[in-house]
Amino acid sequence: MTMRIRSIRSNLILAFALVITFGMVMLGAFTLYVFKTTILKNARNTTSQLVGQLNRVIEAYISYMDDIALVVMGNADVATLNRGQVPDRGTAARVEGFLHGIRMVRSDIDSIFLVPRSGLTLTSDPERPLNPHADGQQAWIDANRRPGQTRIVSPARVENLFGDRYTWVISLVREFLDHGFVQVDLNYAIIDELCRKVQLGASGYIFIINAQGEIVYHPRQQLIYAKLKTERISDLLALRNGELNAVIDGREAIYTAQTSVQ
Repeated sequence: MTMRIRSIRSNLILAFALVITFGMVMLGAFTLYVFKTTILKNARNTTSQLVGQLNRVIEAYISYMDDIALVVMGNADVATLNRGQVPDRGTAARVEGFLHGIRMVRSDIDSIFLVPRSGLTLTSDPERPLNPHADGQQAWIDANRRPGQTRIVSPARVENLFGDRYTWVISLVREFLDHGFVQVDLNYAIIDELCRKVQLGASGYIFIINAQGEIVYHPRQQLIYAKLKTERISDLLALRNGELNAVIDGREAIYTAQTSVQ
């Protein structure tokens, strides 16, 4: 009888121990799930806010470049050149002085080019020689032109119009109604600095694509061009705004996308 009581007592103790252990395991798992969910939610909210802030800053830069192009197009001497008249030395000098003055106001503007109807290229750095072997700007302008657009923004590119300087820029072009265009080059280092200041955890990063899916900025741009790294660009173009869960190069990733109105 005593042995049976001891056996029952042992079974009850074992059962209670198992119940308590199971409960602790379930409580720990639930706590871990809630903790991970909360951390992930906070990270997503923070990422969305940072991306939104950067998006607004970049929109401001595009608007600023566009304003510069409009100011150039509204200049009286530029209007004279764009009527197809071959400029005299005084008119050309005034226009280049005007372009140079605009560029000197802001260090983030790398250069300004004016190609009026007459075909003569005028720049904000008249002392710099033009590159006689430059392939011209029309190729990338044509590649990025879309119906109804009043301005064209390039992906990251090397400006080769100068013969003694080749810099990475992002270009904005406004075309005249009949012929010719104004081009404003933004120093690529400005975008690079802005994006690198955004900290998204230990391995997160910001990158920018245009409406055609071309890379405007990527911190690992050379790896992208060498096809050593990939991004879900077509999916992001379709998403436009929101989140996308994906596996990139064998690692789980969460994309947060926002489309600029600019």
